[in-house]
Amino acid sequence: MNLYQIQALYARLYKVINALSNLNLSKLDELINDKVAIATQNSFRKWYESIPASLISEFYGSGNEENAIYNLQQDYSTPYLHLDDNDWALAIFSKNWHDVRYNSFINNNGETINRLADEVTLALQYIDPIEGELSPTQKQTLFKAEQFISKNANLVEQAEKLIAERDKIYSDKNLKQDIRVNQDIFTKYFKQTDYKDFTIQRISSKCYLMLDDLELISIKEVRKKIKDIWKELKEISLKKDLQIDNNVNIQAAFRNYPQHVINVINQFENLENILNESDQRIKSRFNLTTAEIMQLKDQARKIINSAGKRAYPNLNKDNLSSKELELLSLVNEYESYPQKLDEKVKETVKRIKKVENELDQLNEIALTRKDANLLDDSKFEQWINLENEIYNNYVGISQSYEEVMANQPVAEKNPHDIQNDYSNKSAEYFAVIEDITGEKVDVKGNSYLSDYVLDQINGININTQGLNVVLRQYQVFAAKYILFFKHVLLGDQMGLGKTLEALTVANQLYQKSKTHTIVISPYGVLENWNKEISKRTDLPVYKFHGSTGPEMLNQWENKGGILLTNYEQCAKIIELEPTLKSDLIVVDEAHNIKHKMTKRASMVMKLLRNSEYQLLMTGTPIENNQNEMNSLISIVRPDLGAKLVGDLYIGKERYKKEIAGVYLRRKRENVLKELPLVILEENWSKFNSEQQDYYDRAVEQGESGFQKMRRAAFIGKDSEKVEQIKHICEDARKDGEKVIVFSFFKEDVVYKLQKELPHVASQAITGDIRSSEERQDIIDEFSKSPDETVLVCQINAAGIGLNIQAASQVIICEPQMKPSTENQAISRAYRMGQTKNVTVFHMLTENSIDEIMMSKLNFKQKIFDKYADDSVAARMFQDSLENEKLSNQSSLKKEILRIEQKRLAEKRLDKDAQVSDKFKS
Repeated sequence: MNLYQIQALYARLYKVINALSNLNLSKLDELINDKVAIATQNSFRKWYESIPASLISEFYGSGNEENAIYNLQQDYSTPYLHLDDNDWALAIFSKNWHDVRYNSFINNNGETINRLADEVTLALQYIDPIEGELSPTQKQTLFKAEQFISKNANLVEQAEKLIAERDKIYSDKNLKQDIRVNQDIFTKYFKQTDYKDFTIQRISSKCYLMLDDLELISIKEVRKKIKDIWKELKEISLKKDLQIDNNVNIQAAFRNYPQHVINVINQFENLENILNESDQRIKSRFNLTTAEIMQLKDQARKIINSAGKRAYPNLNKDNLSSKELELLSLVNEYESYPQKLDEKVKETVKRIKKVENELDQLNEIALTRKDANLLDDSKFEQWINLENEIYNNYVGISQSYEEVMANQPVAEKNPHDIQNDYSNKSAEYFAVIEDITGEKVDVKGNSYLSDYVLDQINGININTQGLNVVLRQYQVFAAKYILFFKHVLLGDQMGLGKTLEALTVANQLYQKSKTHTIVISPYGVLENWNKEISKRTDLPVYKFHGSTGPEMLNQWENKGGILLTNYEQCAKIIELEPTLKSDLIVVDEAHNIKHKMTKRASMVMKLLRNSEYQLLMTGTPIENNQNEMNSLISIVRPDLGAKLVGDLYIGKERYKKEIAGVYLRRKRENVLKELPLVILEENWSKFNSEQQDYYDRAVEQGESGFQKMRRAAFIGKDSEKVEQIKHICEDARKDGEKVIVFSFFKEDVVYKLQKELPHVASQAITGDIRSSEERQDIIDEFSKSPDETVLVCQINAAGIGLNIQAASQVIICEPQMKPSTENQAISRAYRMGQTKNVTVFHMLTENSIDEIMMSKLNFKQKIFDKYADDSVAARMFQDSLENEKLSNQSSLKKEILRIEQKRLAEKRLDKDAQVSDKFKS
């Protein structure tokens, strides 16, 4: 090597040596620690600030930010593969270079490099000596130095490359990629935990708890509890039905079996025990043959299956078990559950489930932040965005949850209040139970409709908006039936709510912009319709009667709603509007137009022709009178009517099939499975002119005229109230039911009705009959005789101590002064052993003392409060006496008289004003 080569090598070598010797490992470690700490802190702070403050406050409490930060940092895994600032990586790569490449090079070549430096220095001294020639020894030394330098000069190049590698670290353009490729070297610098983030865990567990709380107070949970309890009660009811001791139904089912088999049956407590007993044991115990055991078990199985289908808890208000009371409380809670709260609960539950779904998605991408760190950039960004979305969604949910819990349904009502509410609205309670449990009743009656048609009918949705009542299944079906067939004869038995079924149809059509309905009925029941429409619907109602009729007709035509009129006014309507069109016409008590040639029928039929929907209604059972049936059917379906009349040899079954699409009739025992019930109906009438004068004079007399006011509606001839009572009694007889009629007044009411009502008992029961034996003889004869269907009684004489279960309809001719008087009267029919619903008709007169008494004494509630067997009735009677003492009947009389005298005075002032106006004009 010449001098220039040695000098060049010397310069490179010492540059390398200086570069390598200048590395300070302790400073590098310190730099790494600082850079990693900054990166971790920045990452944590960015994440922490993404968490809503209210969430931090909820989990850690307000004002505890330092504590929150400390706790969250303990479980925080820094996502070092996805940090924005990578200065820390350069320092770590440098450290890694030092630990791997540098140390390896120095360990392997350090001594050689140092000797090389010495040899190069020596060579520079001898290769260009300042003084003379080299000595032989020096030449030898230089030769050896040159040989060593030549052999190891490549180490300088290797060292330069090594230093270049280190320098390249700080100018790496693919740093992120290199970080990912070499990620294993960073794990010891950044804290990583296998635990889920504390915040995510808290959200997950809190969502679970909130969902649990909301489910418990939700209307869905109330429905579930109702289903579960109803199922329990049905099982209890079934067990009672299957008890053998004195069970008439079971005895009847086995009546044709040999006596020794019947004796075996009586050895068991219930039929299920017979099935559970092994054949061998029955054979050994009772010496029955194999065939007899098989027949016995087959019959028991049939009875059990049949009883299972029929089992229906009978909720007796005065004898409710704790489980039955719980059921009623739940139904009450369900009915009173705030709609807005239900919507809020559903919305909150939906949002919680959305967050739970997002949590599941988060876990599917990566279970922990440590796992998320290893994802590619796209997946990591998805994980982070989802995490942030969970935080923000949770905050809204938490607030919504707190609002719901603060407004959750109030504590359960007092059991007594529940019982009273059930008494007043038992039908609505069972409507809710049927709806929730899916309890089926025979809604279609004896109709011979095909499954296809039934599916079409049931596919109609009933809009209950504007209806203020809970509909029973059979009522919903009737409305659907009418809407489907359009021209219908509805023959549901009295007390099933034909009026409500018709109003449901009218309301449905009104909601669909078919807004014009006409109701035609006998004049005596117009007020009943008026009150029912106002009570049960939001539909406007107009009465076409008297001088205001034309104006009401005009308003109805312009605004829509229900036009009420009676049969006699139909001609007047046609005179005013010969082509009057309507969407629905309802004809109540339609048997009144069964003779089509009468003027009454012809006027109604003219109106019907211009109506899309035509509904005739009658509670009178006419299916056994084919001529009457055909006549009414031909009014709404002339084509079918002509066909039926023309076919003289049509059989019974075929006839039922033919009329299945026009005639619908259901009986109470088929659709009201919770029998027996007490059904209250109010029948309103008006005074005629003679009665009005009599009533006004009685009002003027003050206290001496009080009792006259109460019986004024029965004075003279042409009494609407008497006609209504006659109609009820006639329909009851046709339905095979008996009626008890109660009145306080012997001469003017009891004896009058005894003369005028059809098929009355041999004698009316009044205070004149002193002997209890004689009274019982009258009742026994009434119960047995098919010809006696009406028993007229003075309420104070027959209201207590008598059993008249043969009657299932009770008529109260006027409101009584003491609620207990009516309660005891009703209990004569509605008591232990009664198997039919008891319908109680209150006969009431408009604009009279009846309205005030019904309002003041709150009859409906008090009547339901007292019924059942003698012991219960007696106890309840004592309670009512206490209440009546508080009422102070004398004060009540004075209050009623004051109100009626004021009303009479106002009426006369109005009349005088009208006369004066007429005189002036």
